[in-house]
Amino acid sequence: MQKPLTNHAYIDGANLHNAMRDAYEKKMERAILVSSDGDYAELVKFLNNRNQFETIISPSKKEKCSLLLKRTDAPILYIADKRNALELK
Repeated sequence: MQKPLTNHAYIDGANLHNAMRDAYEKKMERAILVSSDGDYAELVKFLNNRNQFETIISPSKKEKCSLLLKRTDAPILYIADKRNALELK
C-alpha cells in the first residue's frame, strides 16, 4: 500500500513544479533556492544547465546541508557563516 503524501512532500512537489514551469515559460530570469533539502538537487541542476540559477542559501550549517545539493556545484551561502553580519546590533 502506497503511503499518502505528507504536507512536506506536497510542498516540495509543488515548488519543483512551479519552478520548472516558470523556467520553461521564461517567467523568471534566475532563481535563488533557500533550502538545505536534497530533494531540490535535480531542480538546481536543471536550472543551472539553462543558465537560470544563481545560488543556494542554506539555513543549515555546512555539515547539515544535503550532500546532493553540494554535488550540484552551485554556489552555496551558509547563513550560519554570515550570522554576525545578519544579527541585529
